Amino acid sequence: MTIKEYKELCKKDVLKIGQDVTANIKLGTSVKSLVHDDLEGDVVFIDRSRDYAVIKTYINDYEFHTVECYLSDLEKVNR
Repeated sequence: MTIKEYKELCKKDVLKIGQDVTANIKLGTSVKSLVHDDLEGDVVFIDRSRDYAVIKTYINDYEFHTVECYLSDLEKVNR
């Protein structure tokens, strides 16, 4: 991550203070990571009290893997 990308990410976080930006993320929602540009998939597990989610992402057409991440690091994707 470059310094410019980090600064842009910080600006996004500042705008979100006081807002529940994860309220519209539910099981099965398509999401992408705000931290990792190559992580995009569907939510298969969610724990709001621990700010925790598991994302199912596809490696290719028939293989997938799961990734654990912070719920606050995700944003909804319109597909």
